[in-house]
Amino acid sequence: MNRLVMSLSLGGRDVSVNPSGSDLHGFDPLRDRLDFGEISVHGLILGKLPDGSAVIVNPWQDADYQRILDEAGQPIRWDQLSLENIAPVGNEHLREDIGGVLSWELGVGPGNTWPNPERTVYVRSHEFGVQERVEGFDPSRDQLNFLYLGTRERLSAVDTADGLLISVQPSGQSVLLVGVESTDLVGRNLVFHFDQIEEDNLEAVFGFEAADLSLADRTILLTPEAVGAASTDGSQTRLGTDTTSQVALGLSPSEPMDHNAMHHNAMDHSAMDHSGMDPADPLSVSVGGTLYWGGMSGRLTITNTGDQAVEDWSISFITPHRAFQSWAGDAQVEALADGTYRVTLTPASWNSSIAAGASIEVSFNAESEGLPTSGALTDALFFAGEAPPVPEQSEPEAPPVAVTPELPVPEQPDPGSEDPLEAETPDAPSPELPSSKPMTDQGQRVVAYFEEWGIYARDFLVQDIKAEQLTHLNYSFFDVKANGDINLFDVWAATDKRFSVDEQVNRTFTASEWSALPESRLQAYRDSGDFQVSTNADGSVSVRGVPVGWDSSTALAGNLRQLDLLKQLNPSLNLGLALGGWTLSDEFSLALDDAAGREQFTDNVILTLEKYDFFNTVDFDWEYPGGGGLAGNAASAEDGANFALTLSLLRQKLDALEQRSGESYSISIATAGGADKLANLNLPGIDPSVDFYNVMAYDFHGGWESLTGHQAAMTNDPGGYDVLTAVEQFRSNGVDLSKVVLGAPAYTRAWGGVDPGDRYGLGESGAARMAPGSFEAGSYDQKDLLTGIEDGSYDLIWDDDAKAAFAYNEQTGVWSSVETAATIAGKAAYVEAQGLGGLMFWALSNDSSGDDSLLAAASDLLRAGVAPEDVLNRGVSFDAVLGGDGQFGLSDFTSLV
Repeated sequence: MNRLVMSLSLGGRDVSVNPSGSDLHGFDPLRDRLDFGEISVHGLILGKLPDGSAVIVNPWQDADYQRILDEAGQPIRWDQLSLENIAPVGNEHLREDIGGVLSWELGVGPGNTWPNPERTVYVRSHEFGVQERVEGFDPSRDQLNFLYLGTRERLSAVDTADGLLISVQPSGQSVLLVGVESTDLVGRNLVFHFDQIEEDNLEAVFGFEAADLSLADRTILLTPEAVGAASTDGSQTRLGTDTTSQVALGLSPSEPMDHNAMHHNAMDHSAMDHSGMDPADPLSVSVGGTLYWGGMSGRLTITNTGDQAVEDWSISFITPHRAFQSWAGDAQVEALADGTYRVTLTPASWNSSIAAGASIEVSFNAESEGLPTSGALTDALFFAGEAPPVPEQSEPEAPPVAVTPELPVPEQPDPGSEDPLEAETPDAPSPELPSSKPMTDQGQRVVAYFEEWGIYARDFLVQDIKAEQLTHLNYSFFDVKANGDINLFDVWAATDKRFSVDEQVNRTFTASEWSALPESRLQAYRDSGDFQVSTNADGSVSVRGVPVGWDSSTALAGNLRQLDLLKQLNPSLNLGLALGGWTLSDEFSLALDDAAGREQFTDNVILTLEKYDFFNTVDFDWEYPGGGGLAGNAASAEDGANFALTLSLLRQKLDALEQRSGESYSISIATAGGADKLANLNLPGIDPSVDFYNVMAYDFHGGWESLTGHQAAMTNDPGGYDVLTAVEQFRSNGVDLSKVVLGAPAYTRAWGGVDPGDRYGLGESGAARMAPGSFEAGSYDQKDLLTGIEDGSYDLIWDDDAKAAFAYNEQTGVWSSVETAATIAGKAAYVEAQGLGGLMFWALSNDSSGDDSLLAAASDLLRAGVAPEDVLNRGVSFDAVLGGDGQFGLSDFTSLV
């Protein structure tokens, strides 16, 4: 039977998949279909276990998958299925990745294992435990092809002593390019399809820009049917450039670092695991390697001090450092109650014997807990307590690992060497003394955006939102379609994902707060079934959301359920649904380009507000009317006029909804900060319908340019890309400035390969791809860069001419813009002096905590009446001031009014 064209019998079932659900029983390949619904590629991937079983996999858990079993209880394989076994798939990227896996399993397309005549290594992700060792790969002419890659998550690349190791989790599938280093890779020889790099940024894993890499036509592969008339991208082709990667790869940009660990001291543990100690055991173990920001590249040296060979060795040790991984053995990691980890390491088949008097080395990497960001890794830093690790004699079955990498130990700079900038560095400036008069609450807004995808690699949940610091919270993003539909983008994240008890939103009320609540709220918390209420020993009362189980298949779950509960716990918080964004603005222009379309679109806005009745604001993040957004976006010279007509119509319908519901609804616009894009917005036309503007007064400069520059300067930009110029656009168009909410970035724009020059790298040449970033090259979360500033790796500089801060690491050549609590205090002072409507932040997951939090600084000043100097002196201080009067203070901002 030809499985590519087989026809299913009538009467089969559509079986809903769920990676966290129970196994699917009784699946008939001749009749049944797998129903993926609207699940996002970020919440589900396909996998194949070592026995060939087809599984539905949670990409964020290491052993969370659903088997597909036939009527006899035997596992189904992917090569038993065809496209006819896949019901229409709503998510475009998931369609592509399902098609890639099925195509490999069914032999569709050019794919073949190495070596092959095409001299192409096809990187896959779905085969659990498959590790390939590729000899003879020539990066100057041979290709790495990712057409069959079945995931957008947890792809990593790391340089090892044996070569470049490319691996994917949770399957553990990997490819070792023997003798190849990351800097040998050539852009044109890395081949992806369009969406993998233009929308999901997989190029960042290898230290490239998307434009450097080649695109291949994925329409030669299988593609499941879409829901409705939706299209599937991937026909684009191009030849990449001869650019080579400039980044030596350590911790993969696609893998999240444990940011909290960077702020903690190493724990003091005196106890070791002696459970397997054999006094006669001849093995001794030591560790060496290198520390870097957030992690370590290490090697364990295991020495046989006895007079006989040791077979099938095993060692066990305790370490305070998480995420231990090794490709030269099998590592089992157990989290202990005190926050440490017990690692039990057994050999691969090729290193299971240690001759008498001989040693072997086992390479590994791990994330670091409370360690320096550079220098040598030692026993004292790695092992918990003061004893060496414990050898264990056992006879484990050697795992089928065929790769023997050893992580490199790069040379470290001499800590005693002279800093070339040190002689010219002025004394660290002291802030001028500001007035101690608290800022008054004049109703300014504090707005922030929650990223739908933040629950994945960023591990930022709705429960992590500090609602008390906000007036407005926007959920990003809903998708606007050409026919006027408003769709959820990642349905799995938005409405389907089940959050555990520990992940539920919650709030603790003091005894006096609880007693002051109206009876209706008390009854809702106690009797609605949505909350658990408990009284604490001090009389305070904790209210926590109740999880939605999988048995409630139609109940609202996911992020939106959590937002609903958050709103109930914080009724004064205004929740907004944000439309569009950078990647979902492609059809905005088409949706609004005629009267019928505007009618349909505005009707759908009302339907969405009625369905999710905890939202009170519609936030338009159209990037951008008239063009200037992502390549391929629809745009028209009439966008501004059509936008005004749309907002006027929507305002009428919102007024009617207010009459029916008794609620109040607002319209906000996320606008660009650059004058060129604001000119296309039609401010005079839209303003009568707009309640406030969230002005994206950032991204003025970034890695798309070859010179370093401020991404959010207040003034004096030669091209007018600064805050003052943006605010003037609103003033000159007659907009009441109290409607203008000034945006500030909680992320940075960064360049690598930057020479110091005479201004700490400001205005010098560099490349974004050479700044590894937190999750993508050229951009750090503010909290991550602050870690480097606090530990002295970076100098923090104030440009008193532009009124902007930046950080520079002369040793690594990384230059980055940054906001601090102090600069946000200054911007808050400017907001009040100028009569603006508040401050806005993109995005919550990027922000620091404690004294370094940007959101806390804004909230304390604009809403809580905290004295400005109390915020100005928080957190990190500047190491130097360039230009101006040589001082940093509030007058740097208030004098601009």
